[in-house]
Amino acid sequence: MPEARRCPRCGGYEWDSQDRCLGKGCGYEAKPSGSPGWWGGKDWQPHEARPPREAQTPHLTDPPELHTCPACVQVALYWDGAMKLYKCLNNRCGHWFAREEIGG
Repeated sequence: MPEARRCPRCGGYEWDSQDRCLGKGCGYEAKPSGSPGWWGGKDWQPHEARPPREAQTPHLTDPPELHTCPACVQVALYWDGAMKLYKCLNNRCGHWFAREEIGG
C-alpha cells in the first residue's frame, strides 16, 4: 500500500494523476524531486548550496588595537564594536568604559 501524501497548502490527502491536490479545491502541484520520503517526499526541494565556510566567517587581518586602561593602567583595553564600549581584557580589572570616558 503506497504511503499517503499530505498537501502542504491545504492538508488534503487527495491527488489526481498529474500530482495536483484535489483537497478543498486547492490545486497545489507537487513537483517531483526524487528525494527519500523521510525528507518530505515529492514536495521536498533542496535549499541553495551554502557558501564555503571560508566565505561565512570573517578573518582578522590585523590584531585589535589595544589602549591603556584608566582603571588598571595596563595595555588591555579594546573597542567592542557590538557593545559600542571599551572593555578591559585584564581579568583582575574587567571594567567597561564609554567612548566619552576614554576620550576617543
